[in-house]
Amino acid sequence: MGIAEKNGCRDMDGTMIRFLSDEDFYARMLRLMLSDEAFDKLGGEIERGEAEAAFETAHMLKGVILNCGITPMAELIVPIVESLRVGDAQSPRGAYKELMSERDRFSRLL
Repeated sequence: MGIAEKNGCRDMDGTMIRFLSDEDFYARMLRLMLSDEAFDKLGGEIERGEAEAAFETAHMLKGVILNCGITPMAELIVPIVESLRVGDAQSPRGAYKELMSERDRFSRLL
């Protein structure tokens, strides 16, 4: 059982199909995803109240997170995307902090 599975990722079979069942490739892509500058960009956009820009960034991150099969982070980014979709840049602030904590937790595990 890999790090992702041990930490709440629920569909590693489906995820590994997307990564050609290559665990090394998956690990490299996971590290890249966790270090993506878009996480910090999203925080700045939320802080500045730039709902439209933040939506675009959050939506992109949602896709990457879901492709990597990181369920705990997906459960945090989805409500952020939905709040931003309707122009609410205030509500996601707490969830963004939780998302960053979860990202940092996964990063430490690698």
